[in-house]
Amino acid sequence: VVSRRLGRHGEAGHMGGGNRITYLHHWTGRDGVRSTLLSHNFYSVLANVPGVATARVRLFDNRGRCIASNPVSFNPVGHLAVTAPLEGEGSMELDMPVPSWFPREPGRAAVRFYMLYRSDAGQAAIVHCIEEAPTWRQWLWRWPHRHRPWESKRTIDGQGLRRIRVVGVNHAPWTAHQHWVVKGVHSGYSENVQGRVPSRGLLALDFTPPHEDDWIVKSGCLSTKNGKPYVWTWYGGAPPSVHHG
Repeated sequence: VVSRRLGRHGEAGHMGGGNRITYLHHWTGRDGVRSTLLSHNFYSVLANVPGVATARVRLFDNRGRCIASNPVSFNPVGHLAVTAPLEGEGSMELDMPVPSWFPREPGRAAVRFYMLYRSDAGQAAIVHCIEEAPTWRQWLWRWPHRHRPWESKRTIDGQGLRRIRVVGVNHAPWTAHQHWVVKGVHSGYSENVQGRVPSRGLLALDFTPPHEDDWIVKSGCLSTKNGKPYVWTWYGGAPPSVHHG
């Protein structure tokens, strides 16, 4: 197991070459939360080969600008943990090319990983990637249809709820419109935010319930299934929890 911190670097990030696509997750240093990327050498596991895999971890700020880019390596059947900065927020990307020792070219290489969030109080939450990795041909096919809206929706229990924070990451390689809405189930009271979000950037809605109610978090105009929002909730005096998907 290797644990490291990202250093700063000016290199711009790119989508994975060949027949693979990199994934993003939201990282944050807000509200006392620490974010750590978790992944493993899945090529070695799948092929049962004691080979070392190389990858690159890129860190983007909330406007999608690359603020760090570091090469990393995975030992055979090994794991990796990379900790994001303790301030700010944005997206983190892992790109792991297919190693030369891998016995076959996969039809579709999904560079998936987990993101671990840990509060100052030690409470942990983990999110993971939730869609199949599209090929470049699928990205090109989606381009003419990129403005077709589809929604993600979830209900938040309002008992003891004191705060909601909805964060969406633009996973598409183009600038996309995003729209987040929090609406009361019984009262109909709602707040929303919308805007054009650069690739790898994010859009957030901070919401403090004005009264007790259950709440629906809705999102529209999402460009990818994995673009469903990260919904942070605070109850009473407890540390935050997060849901994705």
